[in-house]
Amino acid sequence: MTIKRSTTASLATQVAGQYRQMILSGRLKSGDRLPTIRCLARELSVSPGPINSAFRTLEAEGLVRRRTRLGTFVGHFTHPLPASLEISVVFRPVSSWTQEDRYGLGMFDGIQHGLTDGKHRTVLHTRSETGRMEDCVDLAMEHASHGYIVDDRVSDALIERLTTTGRPVVVINRGCSVPGVSAVFRDNAQAGAEAARQLLRRGHRVTGCISRADWNGRQTAEAFLQEMFDAGFALQPNRVVTYGGSTGENSIGGFVTRLLCTAPMPTAIYCTDDRLAGMVYWAVKDSGLRIGEALSLVGTLDLGMAALQDPPLTTFRFDPERIGRAAVEELVARCRDTDRPAQAIAIPGVWVERQSLISLKVR
Repeated sequence: MTIKRSTTASLATQVAGQYRQMILSGRLKSGDRLPTIRCLARELSVSPGPINSAFRTLEAEGLVRRRTRLGTFVGHFTHPLPASLEISVVFRPVSSWTQEDRYGLGMFDGIQHGLTDGKHRTVLHTRSETGRMEDCVDLAMEHASHGYIVDDRVSDALIERLTTTGRPVVVINRGCSVPGVSAVFRDNAQAGAEAARQLLRRGHRVTGCISRADWNGRQTAEAFLQEMFDAGFALQPNRVVTYGGSTGENSIGGFVTRLLCTAPMPTAIYCTDDRLAGMVYWAVKDSGLRIGEALSLVGTLDLGMAALQDPPLTTFRFDPERIGRAAVEELVARCRDTDRPAQAIAIPGVWVERQSLISLKVR
């Protein structure tokens, strides 16, 4: 057994988490004897207090039983998982959402509906605008939930801290490199590749690409660029830009202006986020051109603003509520089956074609 002194998770939480995981996974069998408190404290170079606290926690959960003068033994699990679980949800500030953030709100609704349909209970941990996500994670760890759903704003370092409890963790809306953690996200590879195929099918050979620097943006852009490359129409570096990376929001207009001045001029622009596409509308309008006539524009996500653009935006739609429900299903499955391996679940979407995409005459 090892403990991490660099983490803010208490020693008792780490010890209880590791023994909980060993017991539930079957590595420790019913009747197996645990080391004495003094021996384990000596092995870990800590005082006996945290070890005693960890054993009390495991005893309260029915995982171990303590017998006077004999020691602590793995119990007979007299407290099996109830039909109704209690799930901690660590999420971005709900109070700050606006109608434009319907995607995040949709994911949260999907989580809530999934938990409600299964008659499970929710404990929400969210931060204020000026608060720290670390505090939310610490509060979640202190709460004796059966598992955790965390959103994409929670770092891998904090997720790793959550895994010290020995309870299952599911990340929503991005992938995760922490061992033993499941992730449920939109199928970015499908979206990017399908956008490239649709543009090529309509004769667009020279295109631009604008993406975000986050995990979803990178995944989507990589799939788009790879599909264009495989078709023999690789994008030049000056036709690709990353918002939040090599440029800022105020520079999107400048990039579009420069892009439209390159030779040959692109006939289409692909954005990995509808909000980025919204910035492109303004930049193209300032150039004197019109989307849907001289230039095609394709986005991703099908946010509420997409259908209201002039002309309406062609995009790739994902159902955020479906992603939220899938995260609940995965977490409940891992709570019920402690041997279930971590999953990376990509939720597919659908192509939505509107007037911002035009067909060219292919010679």
